[in-house]
Amino acid sequence: MAASTDKQGWRESLKTHPVCKHLKTSFKNKNIHRSQPTEAKNVISIHGSDMFIWDFSDSSILHCNLRNVCPDSDSDGSRLAELRLAEKNKNDAKQYQKLVLSDCFGFDVEAIVVNRCCSHILAWGLHGIRIIELPRRWGAGAVFEGGKENISCRTTIIGERNFHGNHSVTVRQAKWHPGSQTHSHVAVLTSDNVFSIFDISDPNNAVNTVLVDSAEVSLNASPSKSFVSSALGENAVAFDFGASITLKPKPRPFGNSTLIPTVEVWPVYCVRGNGDVMLLYSQLSNYSTLRLPVYGPLSMYPPAEDNYGVDACYILCLDTPTPILAISTCDGRLHHCVQMEDSEESNEDQSVSSQASSLYKTIPQPFLYVIESVELELCLSSASSSEQNGMEEFFMCPVQLQNGEYHDRYTFSNVTSMALPWLSTVQQYFLDETDNLDLSEEKECVVEHLVCTKPVQSCPTSPVLGVDVVSDPVLGPTLIILSSDYDFTALPIGLHYQSNTSLQSSGKNNTSSSSSSSSYSFSSHRSQTQPFSQFIAQILQRKTSNPLIRSNRQTDPSQQECFQLLSRATQILREEYIEKQDHAREEIDSRVAILKDLKEHQLQDIKKLKDTSKMLREHTRNVADRLNTCSENYDIIRQRLDTLLSKLQGRVPNLSEAERNLLRDLKVIQSCMQRYKKDLDAVSTKMEYQERQKKKETSVSSPVLQEKQLNQIKTILKEEANEIEDLKSEISYLSKAMT
Repeated sequence: MAASTDKQGWRESLKTHPVCKHLKTSFKNKNIHRSQPTEAKNVISIHGSDMFIWDFSDSSILHCNLRNVCPDSDSDGSRLAELRLAEKNKNDAKQYQKLVLSDCFGFDVEAIVVNRCCSHILAWGLHGIRIIELPRRWGAGAVFEGGKENISCRTTIIGERNFHGNHSVTVRQAKWHPGSQTHSHVAVLTSDNVFSIFDISDPNNAVNTVLVDSAEVSLNASPSKSFVSSALGENAVAFDFGASITLKPKPRPFGNSTLIPTVEVWPVYCVRGNGDVMLLYSQLSNYSTLRLPVYGPLSMYPPAEDNYGVDACYILCLDTPTPILAISTCDGRLHHCVQMEDSEESNEDQSVSSQASSLYKTIPQPFLYVIESVELELCLSSASSSEQNGMEEFFMCPVQLQNGEYHDRYTFSNVTSMALPWLSTVQQYFLDETDNLDLSEEKECVVEHLVCTKPVQSCPTSPVLGVDVVSDPVLGPTLIILSSDYDFTALPIGLHYQSNTSLQSSGKNNTSSSSSSSSYSFSSHRSQTQPFSQFIAQILQRKTSNPLIRSNRQTDPSQQECFQLLSRATQILREEYIEKQDHAREEIDSRVAILKDLKEHQLQDIKKLKDTSKMLREHTRNVADRLNTCSENYDIIRQRLDTLLSKLQGRVPNLSEAERNLLRDLKVIQSCMQRYKKDLDAVSTKMEYQERQKKKETSVSSPVLQEKQLNQIKTILKEEANEIEDLKSEISYLSKAMT
């Protein structure tokens, strides 16, 4: 019980953590020297339970372990609470560490990203990229350098000759390359439409450089041309990596293709400002002569007049077997696309550009199919109709996308969570190659507006400074938000939405109890095999929520705007809570009514079965009595028949065959008895003779016999005695047989 309390309490204790106090103090002291940000940043990065925060006040990184964020307990008495508070204030400085950088930053940091092995941190801004090497860990809790408060870290400048003093080229986006075996490669997209990959070991020379428009890089490009293309929205503004692809060598008729090694490449999806999506491939192998094609703009179906927006700002590729892309625009629109392979005929022109890499098979050119388009809610209340036309174009909010812990969920920079219930259906459609693709309205995306930083349009812009997901199993999946005034908000992921897999797993537990009634249809859109609990959970599923308001402290909304916020919150509570609960109650009532009718029918059937069982028991009892009577009568009749047959057989004058055989046997036995009688008389005569002789010998002095002779005589007498006994037994047997 205490473990679950601590697991939930650390989210509230994060607001009073010393690192938060330090950030707020620095923000208040030096806020007059830096301008308020107008666009969202991402200056926090979380790896497991380690949270890294960029401190704008002194250009350093703060580190704290979220597992050490525990709620205070004052239930042991006031004196003990005071001692704990004093000890806590004494150890506040030890609850976080400051990583001091060896190189001074001359630009504002837009985002920091820690690599997968937690050895380096990538910090980038519009005019520079830095790599911070994290120190070693030791001691209790595996803290940096045993728990020192201030630690100096080595800093590496990436592409110094490209960005130093060159303000015409800015960094659009920077990420760690997912295919780096050493976790030391950085992918960079710049405003001159160049995609580059740098290695920390050689930070000034790019490992691979590709122009997004073509496969070659033009070093003599005119700056004015780049400015015009950027103004027209023809330059890439964001990119993301897809799942890796293995290039296999082509079969060679007069050569051994097994000598050519396979190459692993990573697709890179780049989105332009006008909404076009370019596809290029990056590889980190030593095979430098390999030239991969650049596809694009990729065709998007079904076609739209505005090409699904002309102000795209971000692209995200979900971690799924079939690439699913999410493209956001500055006006709050979002498009979900699935990548599909185009026909081979349309790839003939593209294969010409990759003739230098003729050793490998040609990569087919894909196209994008837009599954759905979503319009995000940037403000909770809208202005009046007269003011709305003038404010609509002014309020533009570039939406940044970020992957979360689950493959069917991701977050936005305006702290909105997007869940895709249809993702499993689409993946199954492409992986199983089935012809059944059902994307009904019930499977549309679920948008959860968690935190709102601009509730009304008159509110000053206060974008968030960081959004990241805690994936530590001890802390639980949690979304960490850092607002513009350095307030932390920790929200558990999946607070309003549950994926289909969790609903199915919970429904399997009570399938056996509801299998008897699941075959009845209680609604027109309910499946017959769907458990009722899952059906009710889908009804109660909320697609809109009231977010937490984290606006600028200088916000002073009017009464009309406050009324609009109240009206919106009331409407959401009515539509997403009360109406759905009423709908669920109606479904439950209808199910209860049907189950009552079924119960009545079953009770009537049980009553009929009981009456039938009683009748059958009585009939069985009668049948058993009749069976006993019949059995007794049968025995009596059988005995009478046996007696009658015996009497009839006795009155027959002729002997039967059995009697004749018995008579023949008796005659044979009689003859044998006569012979045995003669033999017996002879034996008895001999015995009498021997006895007389024995008496005579005893009366006369008998000669002394030897021991051998005596033994032989005893043996003969014993044998004759045995023969006599056998003859006696045969005589007794024959006498019995004759009688």
